[in-house]
Amino acid sequence: MIEIQIRHQIFTSSGNKFLEVDERISEGSFVHVSGDSGIGKTTFFKVLSGLVVPDFGFIKLNDKILLDTANKIFLPPQKRNISLMFQNYALFPNMTVKQNIAFAQTEKDDNIVDG
Repeated sequence: MIEIQIRHQIFTSSGNKFLEVDERISEGSFVHVSGDSGIGKTTFFKVLSGLVVPDFGFIKLNDKILLDTANKIFLPPQKRNISLMFQNYALFPNMTVKQNIAFAQTEKDDNIVDG
């Protein structure tokens, strides 16, 4: 189970907005994130992975608290065991998606890449 509560101001071409997420997701669930350009999808994933600290946030993965801004808890990205595949500008263009994912693994495991 993952618990996510985020409130973070984002700056868009149509003005300042707030990214707000309050969800509980059961293990094994399939989640689809979609929306208009500039709505905060990439920012959401950066917050989840630890690359962005939100204005307010709480993220708990099973029994492990990854983020709790109220109590000044912040687990850095390298300790979260969460992968983030950047949009195409950060991929190696000479590799397939599978090869890009495998390249990022510190311990190579084809079972993880094949899903």
